[in-house]
Amino acid sequence: MMSTLSQCVIRTSLAIHRNTEVCKDGCRASCRRQKGTISCWGRRRASGRQWMSQIKSPHASSRLLALTRSIIHISPDNIQQADSTGTWLADVYDAIDYVEALDRAGKVTVDFDESADDFIYGEFDMGFFLGLLARLNPTDDAIFADIGSGRGQLVILAALTRKWRRCVGIEIVPILHEMACAALALVEKDKGDQISQCVFEKADFLQNPQLLAEADVVFAYATKMPVDGDQKLLMSRPLRSVLPLGARVVTVNRQLEEEAGYSLEEELEGPNPETGGKSVAYVYLVI
Repeated sequence: MMSTLSQCVIRTSLAIHRNTEVCKDGCRASCRRQKGTISCWGRRRASGRQWMSQIKSPHASSRLLALTRSIIHISPDNIQQADSTGTWLADVYDAIDYVEALDRAGKVTVDFDESADDFIYGEFDMGFFLGLLARLNPTDDAIFADIGSGRGQLVILAALTRKWRRCVGIEIVPILHEMACAALALVEKDKGDQISQCVFEKADFLQNPQLLAEADVVFAYATKMPVDGDQKLLMSRPLRSVLPLGARVVTVNRQLEEEAGYSLEEELEGPNPETGGKSVAYVYLVI
């Protein structure tokens, strides 16, 4: 039986815990409890399907022309992968020893204030994410990195669904980092021959940009990441200082400073089941 302490962890916004009750949508097997409410996974699938329209390629002949914001194409395969992998990963996170993870994170007491800025945490839509990777179509030798990787869900998803040289997650919050490491250990035990190499780093990326020195594809769910006075992400210049020419950077809901050495290639809208609305992914080429 799960301890009271681990239940406390799961009930916070730091994790999305599988709920076996029948939710208001009548879906028993695959619902999630998030911030005290029940969110139906079936409803997430329907949300993804609303965005299955063809992407319009932006006019790239001149940087003087404004980009056309397009709707991400989320294929049926993307949705199926998101559904099956998401359900399986929910079981993985249920199996984590949260007491041990808290101990490793150095937590002497448990005090989860969901309103605190350092515990604001959200899960990016898996179907949207897989649609973005399909759009970028990286090579099997590419390195993927997630800045603000949380409990590691997207890093593990990327490593399970595509071949990479390496997948890297960088997270500053200790308990989230430890949850990612614990989940990865369980995944590797069960699917060690089916997953690309994964590495999780507990670090402040702004102070350790060298962690992404070889990255080919960088992702950041940047809604709560710090920005400058022009509302451009503070990580723009540190990130550019280490990335190779030709690398791709995808930021969600906040933009990079193009003058730092980026070319904005596309703006893609996709579903955000957490808010019931949409998110915008900005796709950059490092120049």
